[in-house]
Parts: sequence; structure tokens; C-alpha cells
Amino acid sequence: YTPRTGENLVRDVVECLHQEWRDERPGPVVVEMPMDLQRAKASSLPSPASVLVNGYQFSGLMAAIDHLKTMAPIVLCGRGALGAIAQLTELRKRTRAPFLYSLPAVGLRGQFPVEAPPWRYEGMIGHTGDAAANALLAHAFTVLVLGSRLDIRQVGTIGLPLGMRLIRVDVDRGELDTTAKGRELHFRMDVADWLACALEVWDHA
Repeated sequence: YTPRTGENLVRDVVECLHQEWRDERPGPVVVEMPMDLQRAKASSLPSPASVLVNGYQFSGLMAAIDHLKTMAPIVLCGRGALGAIAQLTELRKRTRAPFLYSLPAVGLRGQFPVEAPPWRYEGMIGHTGDAAANALLAHAFTVLVLGSRLDIRQVGTIGLPLGMRLIRVDVDRGELDTTAKGRELHFRMDVADWLACALEVWDHA
């Protein structure tokens, strides 16, 4: 990988590193620094932290939390949510949303502390899922999609209603780009990291 300009140096390098991670090809990343770039002067460079904030679209975080607080949400967990049990447990304390699971994440069901009263519905969506879970998803106003693909095996050939508000968190840029429904907030980052940020500012949204 070869950065070309000093102004975008930090952003481009961070993007390169995360691309390797998203593609599930962990290993060395070679960054070549051209001589003209090494000699170039820059008045300032952004910090890696600020690059990550901009790159992962934290600007929409408060809007997403507002929807989750006011629009009777449903939480849909996919494979990408498997490493976020602690954050999901805390989310369950903040909202009474039903929790739905795709087939790769169905193992999350039963992993959370027992609640009293047991009002929260849990179910698996998809062509081998529960009829009630699929009906809930089809008629929801707002769905927080955590690391789930929303492919044909999950939502069928018709897909989800165009008026539905989707808040999608996924590390796969291609997945977010190719399944856009028009009324979406996208956050390209790890589910556990996004939930940690959202919970931190939850009471201020």
C-alpha cells in the first residue's frame, strides 16, 4: 500500500489496516512511503482517533440512539454480535425491544440473565425461523441490525418494507453498500465497539 498525500496519510493508513481486518486476512501490512512524501511538510495531521471517529460515522450516533428510544425498536443480532454479550446485556437493560437472531447467532438466545417479569420476546428469523419472529421483523418501525446480512434467507425475495428505519452496524462495507434500503443509518465498525459507544452516551441523546 502506498499513500500519496500528506493530508490523507493517517486516514489512508488506518483504512488500509482495517481493510485487511475486514477481509479476514490478518497478517503483515506493508506501507511504502514515497520519498517526496517523507520530505513533505505538513502544518498538522489528524490523530488516528479522530480518523476512526470520522471513518466510522459517529456523527449519526445520537440520531440512532434517539430512534432506539422513541420508535419501538427491534434488535436483530447476527454473527457479528457473537462477541458482544456484555454490551447486549446492558442494551437489554436500556430498552424493552424484542431480540431476534439470525441462524448464525441463534446461540445467543438464553445467554442473558433471566429477567422478571419475562416480557421480552426472543426468536429466530429466516426461512427456518419462527413465524412470530418473522412477523415482528416484517412489521417493525425501527430495527437495530447488529452484524447480520439481511440476505434472501433472512428476509425473503421481497425484502423489508421501504418505510422501515434500519440502523445497521457491520464491519463489512460491501454488505452495507449492497443492501441499502433507503432509510438506513450505517455504522461500519465492530458491534461490541459500537454498542460501547452508544451506551456511553445513551443518557445524553
